[in-house]
Amino acid sequence: MTAYFYFGRRHFKIRPSGVREGNLFAGCAVSNCVSTNDRRYLSRARVVLFHGYDLTMFDVPSERTAHQLYVYWSREAPPMLDMPFGALNSAFNLTMTYRRDSDIVYPYFETVRREPARTTGPAEPGGPRATPAAAAWAVSHCVTPGRREQYVAELQRHLPVHVFGACGTRECGGSGAPRNTLSCYRRLARNYTFYLAFENSMCRDYITEKLFLALQAGLVPVVRGASRAEYAAVAPPDSFVHVDDFAGPRELAAHLRHLARNASALARLTAWRESFVVRYVHGWCGLCARMVQQDGPVTTRYDDLRRWWYDGSHCQS
Repeated sequence: MTAYFYFGRRHFKIRPSGVREGNLFAGCAVSNCVSTNDRRYLSRARVVLFHGYDLTMFDVPSERTAHQLYVYWSREAPPMLDMPFGALNSAFNLTMTYRRDSDIVYPYFETVRREPARTTGPAEPGGPRATPAAAAWAVSHCVTPGRREQYVAELQRHLPVHVFGACGTRECGGSGAPRNTLSCYRRLARNYTFYLAFENSMCRDYITEKLFLALQAGLVPVVRGASRAEYAAVAPPDSFVHVDDFAGPRELAAHLRHLARNASALARLTAWRESFVVRYVHGWCGLCARMVQQDGPVTTRYDDLRRWWYDGSHCQS
């Protein structure tokens, strides 16, 4: 497999933390694949991976073998990208994205049942939260296609929302510390019950690490992005509050205040920990498994990938 740029970095070393380059697929059930971004191996590559964020017509291979799979890869939502598919629009054979109808599904996390021997969930931050009727929000994109910032501005009229990161006045950890880390979320969980896991785009299946990290840290995520049904399909049962269940921010704020003073109602949103766990997904395994299945010339392709990606994502403003 060969790939090019990843968020503008040529040597992006697409691999899990701690895995050497070339061992991207270590730990996978099918692991006899090797990855590289060295174009000298392009003619020998079984798969050529194109990252949607960096896709440009000025960086397309001039030749292609009949056995190569062109894979479109993106973990960003369509409104955050402006991809000039051009001649590549009908050149892709497979998709690898967060969408559940992708050829290779690459989600941000997965929910699995606990082993029978485990009867209790991971420890949550002890003691009462310092601000039980407030919500925390760590954010760096201050203006978004989904207009989450406008929803939060209205919510703040009815409920304290403390904003961390580049769009707020508070730091999650030391100055300049990254917000999208489990350690940041665990710090927030010491003082807050609720976390606004609001996505930058409201698109089909677009559910990112915001939900995953909040659940892992012991926070109750309040979600906005994909539909309630799409959240329910991937998250533990009864583990989140969805904004679509309320007429507006005022009603959501009233519900969160109710939960903050009602221990039994709040407990129902954390009971999932006794039976389930959320964990990181090594999404590359599906790519290797699909790659080794390819035998002979490629015969399938997307005639209109732009339509699949943009129209099929059903994004809302």
